[in-house]
Amino acid sequence: MVFSGLSGLPLASYVGVQSGDLFGFRVAALGDVNGDLIPDFGVSALGSGINGVWSGAVWVYSGSTLSQLYVFAGYAVLDQFGRSLAAAGDVNADGYDDI
Repeated sequence: MVFSGLSGLPLASYVGVQSGDLFGFRVAALGDVNGDLIPDFGVSALGSGINGVWSGAVWVYSGSTLSQLYVFAGYAVLDQFGRSLAAAGDVNADGYDDI
């Protein structure tokens, strides 16, 4: 759930794709990944089974609209993609922050 820093009221609520996928295992401020000058954020689900049992996944959300921008998933069973999640800055100097 995302809450307003101004009022404390809920702004958005998110859930994983399946029961027990540990959606929210990691949550991170990611900087501005979509170039709209508003910081974005990511949420991982270590146990997500998008590409197999416990392959894991990371969802990236817009800080301005709170809508989903991207989803990245582990490639194989037990990858546990999303065990770590952090901003990386603009690694490739393209003007967008990387994950």
